[in-house]
Amino acid sequence: MPPKRKRVARKRRGAKNQNILTAIDVYAIAQNEYYNALLNAGFKHEVAMAFVMDKDALPNWMIPNPPSEQIPIYDPEDDEDDD
Repeated sequence: MPPKRKRVARKRRGAKNQNILTAIDVYAIAQNEYYNALLNAGFKHEVAMAFVMDKDALPNWMIPNPPSEQIPIYDPEDDEDDD
């Protein structure tokens, strides 16, 4: 009878990209920081929550405006000199 083989220990792998934040993560962190800043500034809980829930009360730097125009698509076949 041949000798029994040892089982090879498999290398454990961690999840990839654990440190990358998604857009919803960034939004949630920003909302939490905004709420905590309002509480630290002396606002009551109800007023701070009203500010956080109201989208118009957020500063412009917190929610950037979307680009006003779309990036044009380059078409190598398109020739504007066809006159």
